[in-house]
Amino acid sequence: MFRFKLPSGVALLLALVLPSCAAFRPVPRHLHQQSTADTRQFMFFAEEAPEGSLSIDIVASGDDEESINQAAKFLINSFWLDARHLVTTGDDDDSAVVVSDNARQSLYERQASDLFDNYGERMGKTILDSAVIKAVDSKNPDEIVGLVCVSSLLFDGKTETLLSLQESEELLKAAVATLGPKDRRRYKDASAEDIATGLLGNDMEAVCCISNLAVSPRARRTGVAARLCDEAERVASVEWGYEVMFLKVEADNTAARNLYEQKLQYSVKCNEIAATALRVDLENGQFVETEADTLILMKDI
Repeated sequence: MFRFKLPSGVALLLALVLPSCAAFRPVPRHLHQQSTADTRQFMFFAEEAPEGSLSIDIVASGDDEESINQAAKFLINSFWLDARHLVTTGDDDDSAVVVSDNARQSLYERQASDLFDNYGERMGKTILDSAVIKAVDSKNPDEIVGLVCVSSLLFDGKTETLLSLQESEELLKAAVATLGPKDRRRYKDASAEDIATGLLGNDMEAVCCISNLAVSPRARRTGVAARLCDEAERVASVEWGYEVMFLKVEADNTAARNLYEQKLQYSVKCNEIAATALRVDLENGQFVETEADTLILMKDI
């Protein structure tokens, strides 16, 4: 298992010329705003078109602090701040997103904390798998041009909801903790699938989910998003042994749905009306909750 950390989009706008920022450390969990980890984990915004001439390599990102910080900066710059509809301030949909250095740094730190909670280096044994996969320029391997997160988690078939990675881990551990000593030993090294099947009933299923798919402006329309998703599916299937991949996407996100449903052959599993979604508060450098109709897509892998 390899690890690479979130709680979906339309065609993205032109890139910003972004200032360099000093290295930072993830902020403590208590600074999170309104369940951002649970929601952001499943959001998607991506654009895809036929293969181009950009030479890229698809590699596993590290779970160390530096790698997590680099991934967080990429997501903020190429994902959250590169789509006008994701921000809560500003009236002109055609104008560039303007954000202060302080607000940008705050967003970096909040995103890094979220990623670190779910995909960072962990102490002790974990039941669920998680990884960050990145696309880098072959000529400049330090430059990230695309990113996707993948993790195993639980799908509640009764309520048709995907639990967050942290919620899933807690539920699986709690189920084992209720057993007597003999049965606990039996599940000591069990997979999430075995625990879910044996202890959580027929409605709870262990699946994999891709999230946080983002591509830099200069790498769009080159097939990068599809290659990242293909690698995430390979990791989930070959390395982790899962048979189904899930993802969440906002229902009116035509560009992303074209990629997932037409090119990558995902199908609609269920939908959620007025689901929780995240937007960026530029003035305060925070993620805030809103509502958006959302689809859960799935694919056999």
